[in-house]
Amino acid sequence: MEIRAIKTRSMMTESQIEAWRWRRRMESRRAQFFSAGVFLLAAMALIFLSITPAFPAQQDQPASQQGNAPQEGMHRRRGNELDWLSHTLNLTDQQKSQIKPILEDQRKQMMSLRQDTSLSPQEKRAKFMEIRSKTLDKIRPILTEEQRATLEQMQKRREERMKAWRERRQGSQGSSAPQSQ
Repeated sequence: MEIRAIKTRSMMTESQIEAWRWRRRMESRRAQFFSAGVFLLAAMALIFLSITPAFPAQQDQPASQQGNAPQEGMHRRRGNELDWLSHTLNLTDQQKSQIKPILEDQRKQMMSLRQDTSLSPQEKRAKFMEIRSKTLDKIRPILTEEQRATLEQMQKRREERMKAWRERRQGSQGSSAPQSQ
């Protein structure tokens, strides 16, 4: 092939030779860009595949075993508390049907409390906690002993997280507030 190229180059004019060299350079650059693009695509796929398996693995575990505190609250914020409780506590269909109206009542009370502008934030917080406590008091008798124990563990972890959060929050507010002497 190289011999044929040499023979044909000897019969070409100077401008044809220059055009031929230019095409060869462009083909070489195209090949470089293509190989760089393939490498970049492969690297991105490798990164994506190395990150992706971590997420389904977490979702397959019950939230009580994950130790991932924010996820517990996220399910509640989305309004999927029944699904979350069902998954975490392995509720039966009968338990789900008994708990569903309790959670719907709680949701209605919470929504009306959020819209109530006559209460201070501290009063609202106390009322939220009272509603939550009453809801749990209604749910506990429906659960088995094992489910109650799991629920109590979840409540303790939640209280510990909230306590730590308040301490961090007060610490950051205390350090940023001007200190009087």
